[in-house]
Amino acid sequence: AAGQELDELCFLSAQSLPSLKVSKHFQVLKLLGQGSYGKVMLAVHRKRGTPMALKFFPRQTTSLTSFLREYNLSLSYCTHPSLTRAVGIFFSTPSYYVFAQQACLYGDLYSVIVSEVGVDEDCVQRVMSQLSGAVTHLHSLGFVHRDIKPENIFLCDSACRWVKLGDFGLARAVGTTVRAVWYESPFCTPEVEAVKQAEKEMAWRFNEGIEE
Repeated sequence: AAGQELDELCFLSAQSLPSLKVSKHFQVLKLLGQGSYGKVMLAVHRKRGTPMALKFFPRQTTSLTSFLREYNLSLSYCTHPSLTRAVGIFFSTPSYYVFAQQACLYGDLYSVIVSEVGVDEDCVQRVMSQLSGAVTHLHSLGFVHRDIKPENIFLCDSACRWVKLGDFGLARAVGTTVRAVWYESPFCTPEVEAVKQAEKEMAWRFNEGIEE
């Protein structure tokens, strides 16, 4: 039901996707982050005067469907204070699909983790308490995030008193069949690491069999 409702929202929003010139409507201030998805820029809406984060998805590598799914999920379902929410602005340019979301101005959790030290226990407790509420909220609506990692936990202050889980590109409705996504990261869950290790052992045995 959750997936069907999201698909309907995507269908409706696809009918009204405007084409805008970024510089005409926004004053872009600086880069907040970038990754395989594209980039996020801090900007001020020229008419409203409010700061926001603009998330740019390259049209060459992003389907309209995946863009609209992330936008509509963030706009309509991420109402928990520890989820990054879209602010109702979405558009296209010749090179990008773009939507605006709440700006988190203090980077991500990964940037404050000290190598081989981590973060202090009080900070961990604050972050986990907020993430627990955010994930519970998503699950109650019928969605799973599927990509929780420090790079996707954004800070609203320097002491992690308010954090937001973001980046819903891999989020899916509960029960959706998806292909496995493994990536090399020290933050993988134990079950993912176990499967990866089993796959490595199977590949090693297969290679040994060929050599014999």
